Amino acid sequence: MKNILEYILQNEGITNTRLATILDVAPASITHIMSGRNKPSYDFLVKLVEAFPQYDARWVLTGKGEPLSTPPTQQCVDGELQLFGSAFTTQKETDTVGAILETRTTELKNTTTPVAASGKTRLIVCFPDRTFVEYESK
Repeated sequence: MKNILEYILQNEGITNTRLATILDVAPASITHIMSGRNKPSYDFLVKLVEAFPQYDARWVLTGKGEPLSTPPTQQCVDGELQLFGSAFTTQKETDTVGAILETRTTELKNTTTPVAASGKTRLIVCFPDRTFVEYESK
C-alpha cells in the first residue's frame, strides 16, 4: 500500500497532509499506513478510490494491473476526445483538430464579441495526469 500511496501522491503532486484533507482522515492515518504500522481500513480505501477515480480500483486494492483505469485520452469532458482518437498523432486526427479550430475561428469572426488581438484560436486538451496537448490555428 505504501507504493500505491507514494505513486498517487507523486502523480497528483500532493503531500501526505493534502491527501489526508482530501480523504477527510487524520494526517497520522496516512503516516501510519505509509510506515507500515497500520493497514488501510475499508473506509479509507473507499474514500481513496472515490477521491481519485482515474486510478483503477483493482490496482489500488491489490497493486496488480495498470494504475490508471483508462488511458488519459479517454477522459475528456463532453465526449470531444472521441473526435481525436487515442494517440493525437495521425494526419487524420491532426486534420480533425484543424477543422475544429477553423470552424471555431470562423464562428468567432462572425460574432460581435471582440476576438483576441492575435486573431488566433487555441485548443488545449487537458488530461488528468496534468499533461496537455495544445493546438493553434494558423
